[in-house]
Amino acid sequence: MPAKQPKNAKKTHLVEHQFKPGNPGGPGRPLGQRNFATLYREALVKLAQANQIDPDSLEVDLVTKAIAEARKGHLKYYQDLMDRLHGKAAQPIVGPEGGPVMEKGDVDVAELARRMAEELKKKKT
Repeated sequence: MPAKQPKNAKKTHLVEHQFKPGNPGGPGRPLGQRNFATLYREALVKLAQANQIDPDSLEVDLVTKAIAEARKGHLKYYQDLMDRLHGKAAQPIVGPEGGPVMEKGDVDVAELARRMAEELKKKKT
């Protein structure tokens, strides 16, 4: 059994394309860039001030308008309201006949090469 390395030991197993220590998931959002919720709230406050109303009242008015439009049959308003209330519906990824997309060992390289050659011939003609 190999000896346990101390926590501060240099990690020589990292390769060029992997994330480095202290950067677990990539660069993320750049510093100073505001998220949508912040931008939305700022716009809501600005619009409310321009119309001399309370921002919360304006937000209630927006939701009321969305519900009214959904009741008129506008699907996008209804869909947005349902997604916000209940989350988006799951959309499973399935393969042929509802089975898995691919199982281990399903790749037939010869068949794949034949299909690719056919597609290239079609594109050339």
